[in-house]
Amino acid sequence: REVKPNVIVNRFEQKMFDNGIKQADVQDILGEHFVGGISNNYRLVREAVDRGVPLHDIDPNANVVNDLKKIILPEEAVTTTAKSKSLFGLGKGLLKRKAG
Repeated sequence: REVKPNVIVNRFEQKMFDNGIKQADVQDILGEHFVGGISNNYRLVREAVDRGVPLHDIDPNANVVNDLKKIILPEEAVTTTAKSKSLFGLGKGLLKRKAG
């Protein structure tokens, strides 16, 4: 059986007017393998690791928490966050297509 990889982009941060990789580039390159991205929020993640608690316990509305919900629980993310046209919102649409 052939296994198709799924890719999650971790700690992605698009800087304004940056000449680096754009959101559209990631989607074009990875295509159907791209399932979402996680924002770069080092402070929050470091605090959660240091305290030994889930990210949600520190800030349930943090960008990292919402990005994870979009990937893992897309139906919940739709009701708790505004629709996003960012890199991190693209993965949600791909998950819906695969499920249907």
